[in-house]
Amino acid sequence: MHEFVLTNANSAQLELIDGETNITVQGKYRYSLNNDLQIEGILGLLNASSYAGSGIEINVTTIGGGAIYNFGEKKRGNQYFGGGGIILVSGDIDTTALYGVFGKRIALTRHLSYAPYAQVTVPSDSDSDSVISIVPFAMNALF
Repeated sequence: MHEFVLTNANSAQLELIDGETNITVQGKYRYSLNNDLQIEGILGLLNASSYAGSGIEINVTTIGGGAIYNFGEKKRGNQYFGGGGIILVSGDIDTTALYGVFGKRIALTRHLSYAPYAQVTVPSDSDSDSVISIVPFAMNALF
């Protein structure tokens, strides 16, 4: 089974606000090894630049992967899920982070589930703080 994760945190967006441009593209793909275990791939791009002449510009590429364990109900569209992996960030910011996720899928149709989740990201750089993200809007397309 294939699963595409579509969220407000992992999407394609272009923002033009008061001379500031932010382009973010990130996606997650999960492939089922069996009924309970999936492997996950993450690919992302961030380009952010501020007012002309300020000299602030960030270009970052992220790539990552991990494992997701599904449990609870038999139907994938209604299961709980949890897991984690590693994210590599390169570009203007170079770091590595470990992440963990936990959430619940709620089937809307045969191929679409509402799946809010929480994610904890722990950077390997001791100067950076850990981040807890709550993603209330996430849709999973299951094929």
